[in-house]
Amino acid sequence: MGARTERMVVAVAATVLPLLMACRMVGGAPAHPVAPPRVSPAPGAESVAYGRLEQQAAQYMALRRAATADVPALVPKADAATILSHQRAQAAAIRARRAGVRPGELFTPDVAPIIARVVREELTKMGEERKKVTRENPRAETPTTPVALKIDADYPEEASLSTVPAGLLLRLPRLPSGLEYRFVGRHLVVRDVDANTIVDYLVNVVP
Repeated sequence: MGARTERMVVAVAATVLPLLMACRMVGGAPAHPVAPPRVSPAPGAESVAYGRLEQQAAQYMALRRAATADVPALVPKADAATILSHQRAQAAAIRARRAGVRPGELFTPDVAPIIARVVREELTKMGEERKKVTRENPRAETPTTPVALKIDADYPEEASLSTVPAGLLLRLPRLPSGLEYRFVGRHLVVRDVDANTIVDYLVNVVP
C-alpha cells in the first residue's frame, strides 16, 4: 500500500472509529452514534468566520452538483482509465461553471486571517504531528511533481497527499463530504476529492 493510500485510510478511520466507539447498547439495541468531538470556534469573529466558510463550501457543492449533472455516472467496477476520464469530465464541467473565480471564494477576506491564525496556533502546539505536515507533504515527498496553486487546477495523480493532524481538523470549519483540507508546502488547500481539483487555497499558514 502506497503512502497516499495509507493516509486516505487513516483519514477515513479517524472519522469512522470515533462514531463506532460512541455507539452504546441501550436495551439490547445500538443507540444513535454520537458525532466525534469538535472544538467549537470562539464566540465573535471566529464563530462568524467558521459559519461563513461552511456556507461558502455548501454553495460550492451546490454549483458542483449543477455543473456535473450531465456528466455520465460511472458504471460499476469501472477500470482505472474510465475512472480517470470521469474525474476529468467532472473537473472540466466545474471549471467551466467557475470561470473567472479567483482565490478567496471559500477563504474570503474576513475568513482567511482567522483560519490562518487557527492553523498556526494549533500546529505550534504540536510536536511530531507538526513535523509530519512538513515531511509528509507533496513538496517533500514528490518534489518533481509540482502541485500548482491555482483555482480548479488538477491535483496531479503522481503527487502525494499531505498529512493533516486530527487535532487540527477538529479546530477547522467542517467541510461537506467530497471536500477535504490538505497542505501543499506551507499552504492550506481545499481539495475536491472526486474531481481531484483545488477549490481554494490559503498561503503561508504553516509556521
